[in-house]
Amino acid sequence: MTSLKQITSRVKEYEYIIASVIGLVMLIILSSIFLLPNISKSNEIFFQKTQLEDTLNRLKKKKSALETMDGDLYRQTLQKVTSVLPVSRDYVSLFSTIDRLSQVTGVLIDSPSFQFGVISTKSANLISSGGSAYTIKIDMSVEGTTVQINNFMKALADLQGRIITIDTIQWSYLENSMNQISISGYAYYYPLGNTIASVRTPLPEMDKGQKTLFDQFSSVPTPSNAGDYSDIQTGKDDLFK
Repeated sequence: MTSLKQITSRVKEYEYIIASVIGLVMLIILSSIFLLPNISKSNEIFFQKTQLEDTLNRLKKKKSALETMDGDLYRQTLQKVTSVLPVSRDYVSLFSTIDRLSQVTGVLIDSPSFQFGVISTKSANLISSGGSAYTIKIDMSVEGTTVQINNFMKALADLQGRIITIDTIQWSYLENSMNQISISGYAYYYPLGNTIASVRTPLPEMDKGQKTLFDQFSSVPTPSNAGDYSDIQTGKDDLFK
């Protein structure tokens, strides 16, 4: 009993201190329950604000860079690039290129043959492009004088038609100072991507080699019929309709 009375006496003596400690503990607990989520939310908002400010600064830089570019120049250069490196197999432009080579050089191009794919449906157009351009095997026989054939070889690289590279070549001499060459090589096409990069994506930078190619293409005269084959029937989209 004496011990209980002593404890009770001690409690009464320090009841204000004990009550203050209990109140403080409760305050801490309640603060943890109600205030900490708000603090966490505030930190999240501040972090998002920082991210948005960074994004805004990058967009301002991108806008400034775009304003310094010549949009017409880039559009015209893209048209020139797709005329020599189209986004699909485009056999029509291949035949047009061969006709032009024959006309401007005077050579006779006999029996050009291509590695045909499924060109009557959309399956001829690949969905995605890889790291390099796709190829089309091409073989042709060319007859002409030495000068005409030399001009023909030069015209292959004048960027006025489809890009055609030579893999193998066989040269033979005919009568009346005429020559015949049998060419085996490749034409190229490069499907473009189906998606556009996010507006937050930085502008790609051209390296020295890419800049040289861009300047070379931009200086080439625009073909009058570059990429315009809308009036040619190429087949059905759906074979079952």
